[in-house]
Amino acid sequence: ATKEEYRSPDPSQRGRIKSVADRVLAGTMQECGVAHTFAAGKIDWQFNPTWNGYREWVWHLSVLRFLDEMIRQYVLDGNEAYAQAWVRYFGDFVRDELCPVKGGGGETSSWRSLETATRLYQYLINDVYWLLKSPALTDDFLVTVFSSLWEHGDRIRRGHSWSGNWFSNEMTALYCFALQVPYFAESDEWRAYAQARVEQELEQQVYPDGQQVELSTGYHVSVMHTFSRVPRTCALMGVRPPDNIHAVLARMYEPYMAIMRPDGRIPALNDATIWPSRAFFGRGLRDFPERTDFAWFAGKE
Repeated sequence: ATKEEYRSPDPSQRGRIKSVADRVLAGTMQECGVAHTFAAGKIDWQFNPTWNGYREWVWHLSVLRFLDEMIRQYVLDGNEAYAQAWVRYFGDFVRDELCPVKGGGGETSSWRSLETATRLYQYLINDVYWLLKSPALTDDFLVTVFSSLWEHGDRIRRGHSWSGNWFSNEMTALYCFALQVPYFAESDEWRAYAQARVEQELEQQVYPDGQQVELSTGYHVSVMHTFSRVPRTCALMGVRPPDNIHAVLARMYEPYMAIMRPDGRIPALNDATIWPSRAFFGRGLRDFPERTDFAWFAGKE
């Protein structure tokens, strides 16, 4: 998310943002449509409240999206209770869920490589930025935070997968992290390693017609949104992005112009759901403002 999205969210969303932040502050977490309140706000990271033991609940919890939900409200009103809760929850996670030294990307519930990557570059980096001036983020705890950030980078580098949407997510996370947090001895190697694989995956995961190789409208969008973080982060940091990324990303919008239903929604092909296309093409228009066809599909013309 951009700074503007944190500072000036859609007015219609402000009530929801505060409601969710207050729910998290009270110790109630909701994943996969199932809510659970942890007594005294002490989270059991392996507890699964779903009736059928649906494993995604635990995996989604470990992404720590709920921390970012509090930070969004903290940016709006400066209430230190949210910052203090962030420190408490993340501190508990670091102490309770130790990063594995060995093992592949699918091992452990809290440190699978997919969730590790998502947690790192979608939430933790942003959250730490907003917390830097908070008294809750003491010097001692800042050491804890950056030690954990290093573990995230090391975990991805050593235990990543090798194909599909997991791999694109992991390598994008490692690249953006190394670019934004270049303070570790391994940062240059992480960045070079990830960039080479991002460039390779852009060609291997996207067919000439723009379709992602898993042939799912859901994973197609996921991979495209993941890769699109690379040029945005490069622009933020004043760095030239991989040479092939803009052409490939633009190509990935093409199939959706061809398959959009008359009601303006994208059909659910394979592992996917039906969803409106306007937000999808609106994002494309932000990245490619010269594309008048994207503007039409986004409802801007």
